[in-house]
Amino acid sequence: MKRSALMTLALAATLAVPSLGAAAETAAVEPGVPVMPVIIPVGEALPTLAPAISAVPQLPEAASLPAEAAVPAVAAAGPAAIPASALTPVRAVSRRLGLMSKMLGKMPDMAQASDSQARSSGDRVAAAMTGESLAPEGGAGAPAGDGSSSGYSTMEQVKEGQQVVEKILKEMRKVIVGQEEPIKAVVMGLVAGRHVLLEGKPGVGKTQLAKAAADAVDGVFTRVQGTNDKQPGDITGVEVAQKRRNPQTGEEEIEFVVKKGPLFGNVVLIDEINRMVPKAQSAVLETMEEYRATIGNHEFSPKTTGDFKHFTVIATQNPIEQDGTNRLPEAQLDRFMFKVLVQQPSKEDMTEIGNRYESKDKEPQADKVTNLEELARVRHIAENIRMDPVIKEYINDVAMAPSVLPEVSGHVEYTVYTRAMMRLRFAARLNALMEGRNYVTPHDVRAMAPLVLRHRIALAFNADLPGNTQQDKIEHVIKKILDTVPVPPGYGALSK
Repeated sequence: MKRSALMTLALAATLAVPSLGAAAETAAVEPGVPVMPVIIPVGEALPTLAPAISAVPQLPEAASLPAEAAVPAVAAAGPAAIPASALTPVRAVSRRLGLMSKMLGKMPDMAQASDSQARSSGDRVAAAMTGESLAPEGGAGAPAGDGSSSGYSTMEQVKEGQQVVEKILKEMRKVIVGQEEPIKAVVMGLVAGRHVLLEGKPGVGKTQLAKAAADAVDGVFTRVQGTNDKQPGDITGVEVAQKRRNPQTGEEEIEFVVKKGPLFGNVVLIDEINRMVPKAQSAVLETMEEYRATIGNHEFSPKTTGDFKHFTVIATQNPIEQDGTNRLPEAQLDRFMFKVLVQQPSKEDMTEIGNRYESKDKEPQADKVTNLEELARVRHIAENIRMDPVIKEYINDVAMAPSVLPEVSGHVEYTVYTRAMMRLRFAARLNALMEGRNYVTPHDVRAMAPLVLRHRIALAFNADLPGNTQQDKIEHVIKKILDTVPVPPGYGALSK
């Protein structure tokens, strides 16, 4: 809408409410400054003002005039001639103009604003005009007292979360040399309360990586060593019979009590998970997804017993040995938020590892620098980081691409894209937080997509793709997806 038309509507509204005359001045932006299109054109506002116009005795014909003539006619009559009963619709428009003027006043310098900042500001102006509520996803809203009127995480909150994450990263880097992607993925898993699968050859630091993450957090760390004789009860726990004396009769009785297994921890390391039999592997399936466990007739969950409020499984597996191993079932693979490929260290990293670990008595150790409550706070901040609808659509396109993109779908047998979409959304928000932003860009999606997709894609038996291994071929599919699926318009510069 042109500036003159915006002023016309502002004048018509403020005639009825003179105290908002300043709002009309604020709403009048300077020529050349880009503003979101106004949702209520003057022509559509005229029926709202018609009762007020027709109520002016000396101008009964004004209601039938076009907007350009009717509004000046009402201005000439003056607000005193308009009955109070006719002012309600006018005041409603005026209130929206007042809110819109505040949003316009908060708009950043468009010459320096990013695409996401410009979209965010424009959305708020449009919401002010339509009365739309800009609540965050999930409906929970921001924590009380955080100073955020929109419900989205503020930059101050993001900086607070970033500082907590940086403390954990710093401690882990004392123990782990290199391996930046695995370190980052494990920290994300801790913050999200989700699960991470580390795959790599022997001796690349998979177990050490999980232990360093657990050492940096003040919580309960437990460990399960995968063996082919491991039973479900060895992981979840069992009911055992024990004698007790009845205080009333004095006789001995037998009662069954629950002995919790190592699954009841905040950070659970399952080392060499592919060495366990499927029955033992599936013992953690219920807890990984539903955050509850059942032992006999007893159910343990955050609501019933307070268990698993913060629960992260970090599992490791060796891809090169086949004897004595059992491939993880697809249903359990999908429970992991990330699959991380831990690579062999470089020559420079090998030298640094040797220097740090020359003396057993002086081996580096991660100190506890945060607690579960802080992690929950960071998770809440990440959940409320702004994500534009076009970014959500982009995530949908990326998650569904293995099944629908012509360039790759012929090589893919199936993919699990519903949970991939959900995990990719949150991973992108976490990546934005770790980079100090309170909005998501395609860069965040592209950075997290390989971690989220690689264990959710199953190749067809006749897939003819470059690569020596199945994993190499899956990586090629993911690269093809990211190169082919177009980023949202206006975000091209923010996708790298």
